[in-house]
Amino acid sequence: IADLGSPGACEREGKRQRQDKEDAASGTETAAGTNAVAASAPSGRPSVGARHSHSSDDIAAKCRTSTLFVGGLHPRVADVHLQKLFQPYGTITRIFQVKHKEGSLAGQPKGYAFVEFSTVDSARMAIRRIDGIMLLGRTLHVRPAHDKTGGTTADTGDGTGAAPTPNDARALRKE
Repeated sequence: IADLGSPGACEREGKRQRQDKEDAASGTETAAGTNAVAASAPSGRPSVGARHSHSSDDIAAKCRTSTLFVGGLHPRVADVHLQKLFQPYGTITRIFQVKHKEGSLAGQPKGYAFVEFSTVDSARMAIRRIDGIMLLGRTLHVRPAHDKTGGTTADTGDGTGAAPTPNDARALRKE
């Protein structure tokens, strides 16, 4: 579990977890002596902390937007932490952490944010490297952001990440 209070902690935690992911993908053993991806609970499902790198790669390959949704954020995570975590992957043009608008939680973070890069390639790399890492005891979920109509920017909205075809565009206009 990372402590964001110390200088450079965000970068160190991200680097350590990226190395763990790379080791797991290549079959290298971790300090515990087992491949992190292969570790599983008695049920046969991956244990807490294990992740499947192929899913992040698949999501990144289908990404058609430079804006990413980042979910699972601890309330103590600030914009500066997100900047330090995502900056190694490209130029960030905007970070927007969503906050409650009213009620007793007004002004408090909702636990997700949007990070916009200058290029789609930077967003893809960030998905591959950051999705699934732990930050303050929470697993980060990094996905292409959806526009308000429900699809990712320039996709069909069917979850495949594919660009719309003329038939898709006509079908959307009919709805």
